Amino acid sequence: MTGWATPLLVTLLALLACGTLGLALGRFVESTDRRPGHKRGGDRSPMRPLLVALAVAALIVLILVVRAHSNPFPVPATTTTGPAAAPGQPVVVTVPDRHAHILLRRLRHQLQTERRRARRYRHRIRTLNHTLRVDPNTSEAINIACTIYGSCLTLWRRAQCESGVTAHAYNRQSHASGLFQFLPATFASTPFGRFSIWSPYANALAAGWMNANGRGGEWVCR
Repeated sequence: MTGWATPLLVTLLALLACGTLGLALGRFVESTDRRPGHKRGGDRSPMRPLLVALAVAALIVLILVVRAHSNPFPVPATTTTGPAAAPGQPVVVTVPDRHAHILLRRLRHQLQTERRRARRYRHRIRTLNHTLRVDPNTSEAINIACTIYGSCLTLWRRAQCESGVTAHAYNRQSHASGLFQFLPATFASTPFGRFSIWSPYANALAAGWMNANGRGGEWVCR
């Protein structure tokens, strides 16, 4: 029997037992009052034994009901099987939770989104750094060479390939220098060889002159 069946049966049995005990107690008190030599204080009510029995029974039933209501629905003990653990170590059993899986998938998706956003930001930062490295004088020098010798797209592409549009670029292995990475001897062979190889204007004009005079193939970057 489960639920309220067992407490109810116990309560009924206790009520019956207490009623019987109360009646017996009441009769004992009444018989004591009737002993010879016992002075009766007056007429006793015939309902006294019944009242005593009912009072005792009510008290006991109240105690039983209070105790029964303190835990009317006991939680059945459950056993969980899991991997065997070493003596003295607790067994940890993980129970899959649907809500936890949903939350984990959302967090992973959010992490991937943030990583893609971070990659875009890094690319933007590199682009801005490249823009900041390009000196306005360098940009002006290439545009002047384009105006004089033409082939503007070729000069800009070559400057980007050779030095990253940096006027002070230097190759330690070949000793190529400047905006268009001239070798010292090659730069000296141009009409602008008497100027500094680090001057963006002289470097760009020398590159425009070489490209216009059929010497554009001397660069690795075409």
